[in-house]
Amino acid sequence: MITQNLKRRARVLQKFLSIAQQCLQLNNFNAALEISSALNSGPLRRLTRTFKELKDCQVLQTISEFQEKNFRKLRDLLPSIKPPCIPYLGMYLTDLVFI
Repeated sequence: MITQNLKRRARVLQKFLSIAQQCLQLNNFNAALEISSALNSGPLRRLTRTFKELKDCQVLQTISEFQEKNFRKLRDLLPSIKPPCIPYLGMYLTDLVFI
């Protein structure tokens, strides 16, 4: 987040949240969860005033819920999704580590 202006940073974050929401609507869970991971990273989470400027963080909360309890909500949702769908690859890579 190179921009020095608080309002501009908030607009950039809002744009990424909008993109993540569109990814969810297109069943692109990989991109949505990658955006969520980036927005929940330490350096960005320290921008508390910027996050307070956001209109709606509900999208970020919804996506973050997919990662809870070993991706349980995402695992339950994927079988019922109509194709095309891009699943979150990190979930499968984590499973491979524990085989």
